[in-house]
Amino acid sequence: MSRKTIILEIDPEHEDLLRRYASFLEEMKDLAITTPEGSVLQACEDAVIDKGREHQRRVLERAVQARLDVLEKKARR
Repeated sequence: MSRKTIILEIDPEHEDLLRRYASFLEEMKDLAITTPEGSVLQACEDAVIDKGREHQRRVLERAVQARLDVLEKKARR
């Protein structure tokens, strides 16, 4: 498998989310390769549902925290 290096300009606070997502993509590929025939789709769907919820929760937490930070800043004025 060839790999590609990309350069992204992101907020430092998003780096861990992107790294976790990239790791998740690798996990999914490994799962698809190693799961016995006949159960690949189910195993991958289950993993996407479980891990997907985890990723969504993290993104939601960050979004809500950003909003709270703005409100706190306004309240200090």
